[in-house]
Amino acid sequence: MKKLLLLFFVSVSLLSFSQKWCSPGSQWYYGSTPAYNTTSAGYIQISNTGDTVINSTTCNKLVRTWYWYDELNKNYHNEVLGESYTYADPNVIYVFGRNNAFDTLYDFGATPGERWTAYGPIYYGNKCDSTGIVRVDSIGATKINGLTLRYICVSIIDTEQHWGLSSKIVEKVGPIKALGVNPYQSMLSYMFPQKFDYCGMQIDAIQEGADFRCYSDSSGFSYKGDTVTVACDFILTSILSLANSQFINVSPNPSNGKFILQISNNEYRMTNAEVYNELGQQVYSQPLRQAQGDNTIDLSNQPAGIYLYRVISDKGEYIASGKLVIE
Repeated sequence: MKKLLLLFFVSVSLLSFSQKWCSPGSQWYYGSTPAYNTTSAGYIQISNTGDTVINSTTCNKLVRTWYWYDELNKNYHNEVLGESYTYADPNVIYVFGRNNAFDTLYDFGATPGERWTAYGPIYYGNKCDSTGIVRVDSIGATKINGLTLRYICVSIIDTEQHWGLSSKIVEKVGPIKALGVNPYQSMLSYMFPQKFDYCGMQIDAIQEGADFRCYSDSSGFSYKGDTVTVACDFILTSILSLANSQFINVSPNPSNGKFILQISNNEYRMTNAEVYNELGQQVYSQPLRQAQGDNTIDLSNQPAGIYLYRVISDKGEYIASGKLVIE
């Protein structure tokens, strides 16, 4: 009888922590940094569109779509960025990779110190190797909507590597909180491994997605990031303009939080600088000391990350906008 009871409790324990990945109707929302194009920002939606078969393996087809507002042309757009294919066993989530095989995406059965190879969704060849090593730093369990879900906290193991995951990753939901230390790692809690730095490339190739926002599925389960204060499908429109940007120069950029903004157009006698974080929250607003010449923007009290600035005239006209990076 005792053996039967023990077997029962073990079975219940295993069932309570069984993998719950990609339920029907699963949808994820992530912020979208305007790294591709400084005139646009929005969000990325990843949708589970059903099952398919690859290499004799039944897997989920995930469609990645970018939604954004083009401030330059004053209109909304959406673009399918691609498709990803995943499947899960009781512990591991696998993603179909560039080697025509399924690779480990997350391993909820791993213990602290264990590691796996993470492959980025984009291959840049020798210019920026899209391979990294992910290490498990801690594990645990959390309750969301009444469900007990395992989590792992992972990081990259080499400060020189360009790709990987550095997040708290929860069953069913995926990465929910970035744990990185440099400005690129610290803003990323995207589903797939991401590129953490420029590694000699142009800025438009940094990453596809940014911070996790929301998850939901057809069962009624939903989760919104603890620090997310905007709607899941929020699109930033009010601070992106390139009007007269040729008259604005900001340096150093990246910096430790202090930037010199220089205006070279004497058409604007009085101007104001505003800075927003990626959630659209204003973190700085000051009249510029002089319409022409150097002005200091001091964000040294803000955490590392990517910010957007805009310069407006005393008449409320947008003069320019752009991106600031705090290291």
